Amino acid sequence: MTFNVHVDRTSSSFIRVSDALRAMIDIGLKYGGSYSLAYHRYAIRRQIDTCYPKFADFLRLKKRHDPTEIFQSDWYRAYKRLYFG
Repeated sequence: MTFNVHVDRTSSSFIRVSDALRAMIDIGLKYGGSYSLAYHRYAIRRQIDTCYPKFADFLRLKKRHDPTEIFQSDWYRAYKRLYFG
């Protein structure tokens, strides 16, 4: 199931939607579910590690095979920051 959420572009709206999406991920995890990394970047590391236990390995391999990080995106940079600062 995919949720598409309309969000007003205000700080308080982004905070509310990120809290709601993290709560929905936790509900899904409680029932053995997961979520797609591609739809948003609001999950916390615990949630990512639960759903994608090899994700940190993926990031390390990506860096090894693309040491100058010529292939990157906002998505990649956000997750790289979350995992490696």
